[in-house]
Amino acid sequence: MNLLKIRTVKDKLFLFFVLLFAVFSIVPLFFIIFYLTKQGISAVNWHFLVNLPKPVGEIGGGISNALIGTFILIILASVFSIPIGIGTGIYLSEFRKSRLADAVRLSVDVLQGVPSIVIGIIAYLWVVKTMGRFSALSGGIALGIMMLPLVIKSTEET
Repeated sequence: MNLLKIRTVKDKLFLFFVLLFAVFSIVPLFFIIFYLTKQGISAVNWHFLVNLPKPVGEIGGGISNALIGTFILIILASVFSIPIGIGTGIYLSEFRKSRLADAVRLSVDVLQGVPSIVIGIIAYLWVVKTMGRFSALSGGIALGIMMLPLVIKSTEET
């Protein structure tokens, strides 16, 4: 009985310290978010969203090129990864026991574990070196490769 009391006290003490350290680590994060929101919310308006950036040193400017570039990258990555991913996911769900499905499933698991920097280097070698210049296509292909395992797994499980 005494051993049970000691273990219960240790458990409660451990839980107390875990919660205490969690609060100590989360409170500064909330202060940082509050400060950034308070200082930056006044700069976000319609002109900030639709204007191009100004040269360094000039006041004003916007982020429209970043928003449009992000939209283009998402469209390119989706055009690349969604059809291939859905097709592969359907194949994997229909032919679960085949050797090819096992090999593809293993390849998808390996691709899911590849770091994004490695995928970026591969896209650089495949697209940028071949074309001779940077483009949204290389970023779209890299992002599409990163999206592919997620689309395949989601389709297969659905």
